[in-house]
Amino acid sequence: MTVIPFISEHLAEMTIQDNPDNAGSMDRETIFRKAQERLNGPAITLLNDENRIIACGGIINIWNGVGEAWSVSSTIAVRYPKFILSTARQFIAGCTEYHRIQAIVIAGFIRAAKFLAHLGFQHEGDLRKYSETGQDYKLFSIVR
Repeated sequence: MTVIPFISEHLAEMTIQDNPDNAGSMDRETIFRKAQERLNGPAITLLNDENRIIACGGIINIWNGVGEAWSVSSTIAVRYPKFILSTARQFIAGCTEYHRIQAIVIAGFIRAAKFLAHLGFQHEGDLRKYSETGQDYKLFSIVR
């Protein structure tokens, strides 16, 4: 398995995993548009041994020292939890230019909240009616 620099075309190549907790998710077009508009920080793509995309993730620069973590998983990601977790830990540890990394997750997406906790993120609060459609989200962060 390998890690390569992310480019937005990777999103078009992968079969995006639906939110398993039925908490809602963005469609492919929205994900691709947001990637094109906002990706301005470090980002990586994880590949399996057949060079299929497992997941993509990175950090969006909000302002100096503050970034927002993002990730998109493919349907095969469930087969590689240890690789994803260890790679994400190394990636975050290497992003020393940030004193705060935050992540925003739709409320009810339990798997994502647990993943963030394993990475060292702490729940900071709830963002009521945060999305364009009025869905609630949760805010997590690592502060160092």
